[in-house]
Amino acid sequence: MGVGVRLFLAGVVQITKPSFTAEKILGVQSQDSLILVKELGIGNLAIASVALGSIFVNAWVLEAALAGGIFYLLAGINHILQPERNAKENYAMATDLFLGLLLGGILFFAWQP
Repeated sequence: MGVGVRLFLAGVVQITKPSFTAEKILGVQSQDSLILVKELGIGNLAIASVALGSIFVNAWVLEAALAGGIFYLLAGINHILQPERNAKENYAMATDLFLGLLLGGILFFAWQP
């Protein structure tokens, strides 16, 4: 459920107020970036829908953890590759990596024979 809630909230903010993510987190001032931030928000809502749906469809739990874990890990790595990060991006990087590794560990133990 945590994957769903965090991605849902991020998606809503990215769709309704894309300038926050673009300017405050990524440090991008161009209005041209807002459409891409909205697309990111749509992707976040898509993963969040599966994760939140797993509350009602138990069979989706591991799939939601897998999708969320991959997303968080790749997002965290992408933040690492940015040479100049502000405090908000550092926070996003740290939490993305933490959640990606946490979900990876949970999946590792869940799929052990």
